[in-house]
This record gives sequence, structure tokens and C-alpha cells, in this order.
Amino acid sequence: MGIKDTFRIHILLIFAISIAWSLSLYPASCPEPKVQENFDIERFSGLWYEVQRTFALVEGGLKCATTVVSGASNKKMRATFRRNGINILNRRVTLMRGYLHTPDAKAPAKLELVMGPLSLFLRYRVIDTNYDDYAVVWGCFESPKYSSILGHTENLWILSRNKTIGEEFKQKIYGYLDSINVSRAGLVDTNFENCTSQQYSG
Repeated sequence: MGIKDTFRIHILLIFAISIAWSLSLYPASCPEPKVQENFDIERFSGLWYEVQRTFALVEGGLKCATTVVSGASNKKMRATFRRNGINILNRRVTLMRGYLHTPDAKAPAKLELVMGPLSLFLRYRVIDTNYDDYAVVWGCFESPKYSSILGHTENLWILSRNKTIGEEFKQKIYGYLDSINVSRAGLVDTNFENCTSQQYSG
């Protein structure tokens, strides 16, 4: 296999991974939106309901979607990550496991989410949270070598400690996202009908 063939395969693989994260491709490298100041990953830990999210192929057809952060440590800036949900087509529980870590202790809300056997990482930024009611998380994926060619994908999740989120919090979140130029286009509500506590926790 020649160098050109290897390059093409690498490009196709990165492109496929990008599409799996999101159907929206943006030019150039991942931006860096403003994030939560003085972020406390231990307070962020626990069960979050994914009440709204932008489309991602890996989450297509997913209901009862939750994120569980456990084993969090502010000293190590690391936590275990688990996303749970129910596939509406076959009713099977879907689990995505990985870990969160902060490369720079001075910017604790700028996390990396590492998942899968290929140890793929997603920029996972906590944009805003009050820890007790809601959290806004933004993600970005790019090829380390070919972002100038392939661009990047972005995802947005609005999390709540409950299956619903109050209108006052929703409007506050929308207004803040608009003020820092983070697109909320494509946000859809997550279906939590006929979900059980077991399905939430995985």
C-alpha cells in the first residue's frame, strides 16, 4: 500500500468519525468558546439528564439519554464518564463509556472526553452550570493533522438534574449561548416517555 493510499484511508476514516459525531462540518480547527469559570468537577459529578442535544449519528434514535460522571477528583482533574440511553428501534440499552480529564489545571472546564477502543477524544467544554439544576456542554472533534482540509464538527448538550428543565433556565441558557456566539441551531428535545430508573442509571 502506497503513501497516497494510506493518506486516502486515513482521510476517509477521520471523515467517517466526524460524521458519527455530527452531520454538520465547519471549516478550519475547533474554536474555543468561553467556559465556566472556577469549574468544580466534583460538584459536576452525578446523574445528568440530556434534555436537549444537537444531532449526532452515534446518538441517533436514542431516548432516555443520560450522562453519569463518577469518581471525579479536582486534584487529579479526572472522572469516569458514561452515557446511557435506549435505542428506540430495538429497545436495547446503549452505553458509551470513557473518561474525562483536564489537560490544563488552570482551565478545569476545558475537558477532553476519551472514548472507545481507538481512544478517540472530543473537546468537551462545560460552558455554563450551576451544578444543582443545569449544565451546558459543548463538544468539538477534529483531525489532529487534517483539520485544515476536513474542518471540524460541533455538538451541544443541555443537561438537567431532572427530566425537564424550567423555562427560566432554558431562556437564560439560550441568551447566554447567543451572547458568546455558540450556535444552538439543531437542538432537539430528548424523549423521556416510558423511561424507568434502571434505564436512566444503566
